[in-house]
Amino acid sequence: MFNVFTKNNLINIKMIDCGASHSVCLNYDGDVYTFGRNNHGQLGIGKDNNDFPLTCVPQKINLPPCKHVTCGYHFTICLTEGNKLYSFGSNYKGQLGLGNTTSSSYPIKVQISGSRSVLAVSTGNAHTCVILDDYSIQCW
Repeated sequence: MFNVFTKNNLINIKMIDCGASHSVCLNYDGDVYTFGRNNHGQLGIGKDNNDFPLTCVPQKINLPPCKHVTCGYHFTICLTEGNKLYSFGSNYKGQLGLGNTTSSSYPIKVQISGSRSVLAVSTGNAHTCVILDDYSIQCW
């Protein structure tokens, strides 16, 4: 066992979440890092399993500053400081919220119906739920 954060000089970590075989962490500057398996593009680095199957070295994701991150089984959701949602990874049940079932190896902004802002997000095995700025809930 090794300490991935010390080994790679990741400091100032605000939160971490784990999926089936990948992890995502967020620092206090709003930077998002992922590591682990990438068999469904869940690391969000723009490469899939064929090009980049696994890493223990955290990869910085190209996103606006974030305030929350969460993982499903093989996907990742990031909530920006501007209350926008980005998703990447497996989408076989539509869990990325993109209106389709196409997986993505890079972050895609989720379009919320009614142009609402997202206040909070949580993921399950293959679904995502959000609390919107009118305090309603949407799940997909």
